[in-house]
Amino acid sequence: MKNTWMIVAIAGMAFAGCGDHLNESKLPPAVVSAVKTKYASTEKIEWEKATGGYEAEFYIGQVETKVLVDSAGNLLMQKQELKPAELPAAVTTAISTAYKDYVVDEADKLEKGGVTYYQVELDGKGAAEDLTLVYTADGKPADGISYWK
Repeated sequence: MKNTWMIVAIAGMAFAGCGDHLNESKLPPAVVSAVKTKYASTEKIEWEKATGGYEAEFYIGQVETKVLVDSAGNLLMQKQELKPAELPAAVTTAISTAYKDYVVDEADKLEKGGVTYYQVELDGKGAAEDLTLVYTADGKPADGISYWK
């Protein structure tokens, strides 16, 4: 009986997580057009309502990509997965200097307003708390740029 409740709870959480996805037909036409024009070769796009607009998630080759678009069809931000080894040397140096007890778990390249940023998720060793940080390409913390999940 305990296992049954566990399965029901897990299935409920999985179903609840899928509730945020939107059908393309429910989106403003300008949103869909903006993404499909800029990323014409993309076939499967998952849509979600996000703070400040709509998020499109898709793959370019093997790279997971997310785009934030406002309701008028303006591309606000783009995020692409990176391997930690693909981070600029200045970012890697800044992390290894300031966060010696951390390891880069995930890395992403963000583009916003024509500027490129690098978002990193750091795993703390031992009791250290995990962190998510954003850097400029020259290894400086990106003040005022919040991370994007």
